[in-house]
Amino acid sequence: MSIRVLFSLAALVLAAGPLGAQQSAAPAQQEVKPVKQKKVCRPIQSTGTIMAKTRCLTKEQWALQDEASDRAKDRRSNER
Repeated sequence: MSIRVLFSLAALVLAAGPLGAQQSAAPAQQEVKPVKQKKVCRPIQSTGTIMAKTRCLTKEQWALQDEASDRAKDRRSNER
């Protein structure tokens, strides 16, 4: 055999060694994927257009949006 063939085979064997070790360790360590939250779409009222617009947010984001809106309404009613 020529030296090139021997070096090529040696390189393949060395490259395959660490890959086999990484593949066996991968199933033991499972990645935790974040749960995708479902989005809820609501129509948005806009002035000056007949085109309907919608806004899609998660339930948590809508709750924060509604809470901020309620606080703004309370501030406006207290100013009068």
